[in-house]
Amino acid sequence: MNVLNDIVWFSKKRRSIMLLLIRGPKSAECIMKELNMTAHSLSPELKILRDENLVIQTSDLCELSPVGFIIAENMNLLFNTLAVINKDRDYWSERDLSCIPPDLCVRIGELGDYRILDSGQDYLFDLPAEFTENLKRSSSIRCFLSYYNPVYADVYFNEALSGKNVLFMFTGSVFDRIRNEKKDVLCDVMEKRSVSILICPDDDDARPASVCITDIFAYLSLFRSKNSKIVNEYETRWIISFDRSALVWNTELFDHYSKRAEKIL
Repeated sequence: MNVLNDIVWFSKKRRSIMLLLIRGPKSAECIMKELNMTAHSLSPELKILRDENLVIQTSDLCELSPVGFIIAENMNLLFNTLAVINKDRDYWSERDLSCIPPDLCVRIGELGDYRILDSGQDYLFDLPAEFTENLKRSSSIRCFLSYYNPVYADVYFNEALSGKNVLFMFTGSVFDRIRNEKKDVLCDVMEKRSVSILICPDDDDARPASVCITDIFAYLSLFRSKNSKIVNEYETRWIISFDRSALVWNTELFDHYSKRAEKIL
């Protein structure tokens, strides 16, 4: 056996060992315990990994070699990506992913253990309780709205009026509509020192429908793709995740659009 593909992909045990060692050096006893292996089953797998310079074993500690670490990290990236997509393949196949920068697309596995919240067509303007309840518990909020939903605006404005640190980002057309339809409350919000507002150009071909990041959770809505089997002006399904990696990922998505935005407050 001398082909890396065979060594890595044809053995679940070897893959599991390498993915475990991403966390750092482990003793053989620790590996057996965490992977539910016996000494008899572990020994030949470690020998293959050592012989191919993927794992270094000194005394009783095993660790990834530099090459082994590169391979394991990329395996981890792939498995995390597959886990995210497989959780709801219909959702991802129906969404316009062109609004996500390439460097974030390849890291989409960082959304982690997300859930899909669905309000259904009969409740277009009812926000999921899991979203509103956790928003109230949050102390800081960043939100990007590229389509107008009066209920979203009301919920975010209420949080801003309570004194929380809120960074709003709207497209120009959404902000114009808010200014026309919610002028009084917008004026009250803009008087808060804890509030900042960015205006994103309307000329982007693709944008996420909405992005929200707080100190507790991340919330993401994507428009349907042009090839979607379901033609629907409104989006009723949202992704929510409490994983720290998801907060970082969505913050980077928010920052991608904020770089082109103009600060007006």
